[in-house]
Amino acid sequence: MSFILRMRQTPVLKHFATPALTLLLTASHLLGGPITREDILLAHWKLDESAGSTAADATANKKDGTLRNMEDASWVPGKFGNALKFDGKDDFVNLPTDIGISSAKGTVSLWLKTARDATDHGFAYYGAPVTGGDGYGSQNEFHIGLRNNEQLNFYVRGSTNVDLRTTAKYHDDKWHQVVAVADHANKTYTLYVDGTTFKKDAALEPNNFQFNQVHRLGRPAASRRYYAGLVDDLRLYADPLTEAEVLTLYGEGFSDYDRPPTLALVGDNPLKVDMGTVFADPGATATDQEDGDLGTVQGKVEGAETLDTSKIGFWTVNYTVTDSAGNSATLSRNVQVVDALSPVLTLVGDNPLHHELGTAFADPGITATNAAGDPIDGPDFQVAGTDALDKAGSYTLTYTYT
Repeated sequence: MSFILRMRQTPVLKHFATPALTLLLTASHLLGGPITREDILLAHWKLDESAGSTAADATANKKDGTLRNMEDASWVPGKFGNALKFDGKDDFVNLPTDIGISSAKGTVSLWLKTARDATDHGFAYYGAPVTGGDGYGSQNEFHIGLRNNEQLNFYVRGSTNVDLRTTAKYHDDKWHQVVAVADHANKTYTLYVDGTTFKKDAALEPNNFQFNQVHRLGRPAASRRYYAGLVDDLRLYADPLTEAEVLTLYGEGFSDYDRPPTLALVGDNPLKVDMGTVFADPGATATDQEDGDLGTVQGKVEGAETLDTSKIGFWTVNYTVTDSAGNSATLSRNVQVVDALSPVLTLVGDNPLHHELGTAFADPGITATNAAGDPIDGPDFQVAGTDALDKAGSYTLTYTYT
């Protein structure tokens, strides 16, 4: 068992956390880019609901899906907005069987995220003209999922089966785009993962059948081989997408949705300001994939109208920008008001510092330099906060040198 000692120095602290970019995405704002090949889009389940048993189709066709054995808690944060989480036990979603997609022509695109380590196959997407298939029998079946070795698999039943598999395993608990393209007329079936990061095709002619009996997410017709993991942004296209269209649909991991803007600080972080001077915010630059240069952004002082330089202290300045689609990004800068004549203290060792409970704490201490930058030998400093180090927890040690 260990506890963490978080060290803080007075009057000068050099151990700031590195700045972190926080992207704030709202599902209703993910509308900036044109939908890829919307002219042939049969159905688009964004899976952005937060409650209820209906998975709404975003197209004018209104081919809504129906959740089975799933609860409001199955709606979870996803790749884009929300997603559906399947428990691998009995969760599935029935999709309409009158959409018109078949094994002969079309494209299925979806995003998957799973950490499962299963002993059997799990089907994320499934379509068939039979009611009892389990995925690998003699019936006509079309499915996308993970095999029992965690490889992604695109399978179509036929006199010669389409059975495309990845070489890598995809149970890494990360989001991956999976696209299956069927082009029976040209004897081409293709599996794409994350754009063209993985691509494999086969020159085969499997059976031609409609998905007019069973069409669903999460399991085959039979009550087995349930998928465990998340699914987001399922789309069905009437025609085969080209490789270029698949890349557009992947969009470097953002699909064809509007990407959030990015911020970059101008100047130092942390930024030191001399006591008694006027704080001049150097600002941050903002750019956006779709909108281009968004100009310079001025920050807002956290917890105050202005940054008070009349005394030594620590401040946070936040920068926020919003693009034309409503997607926002926020970046923060740490500002330290210092006395130009005061010594500078630097922690020795790690911060935060991990220490084993029940052992003697050996304080690594600090080093000190004067205003000219020359080292001060053997600084006589005081440290506060060591009197409660008798149980696991997180503590702050404050060092003071006069």
